[in-house]
Amino acid sequence: MQTLVIVILLFIAIWAWPITLTCLGIWVLYITVRAIYKHNQKKKREAVRDGIVPQLRESLNKDRELLVSVIVDEIKKHWNVLEDKFDEYTEEDDYGNTHLISGVKKEFVYFGEKVILPELKHRIDGNE
Repeated sequence: MQTLVIVILLFIAIWAWPITLTCLGIWVLYITVRAIYKHNQKKKREAVRDGIVPQLRESLNKDRELLVSVIVDEIKKHWNVLEDKFDEYTEEDDYGNTHLISGVKKEFVYFGEKVILPELKHRIDGNE
């Protein structure tokens, strides 16, 4: 069956060779235009990415610097209280080893939520 279809298609192609050449030309033109379009789209995406990525990196560096500076400043500001809390949540075993007891995690979370985050929001809002 396939052989018959191929023979018929070849016969039509030979009999109507101008139409066949036109169709092949259109097909090649379509493939070429599509390849050029995809290449241009890729170049546009790369140009957008190349423009945004450096800005994002700079922004992330500034955000990291702000976060670290807020944490360090707040730890310095509340050092005495944090030292007392640390002593409150440490225990010494019979062998003289010091370890933290389980409630210290809640204290870290509390400090982050009630001290660090409000100060961070304050600085982000520009109210330094």
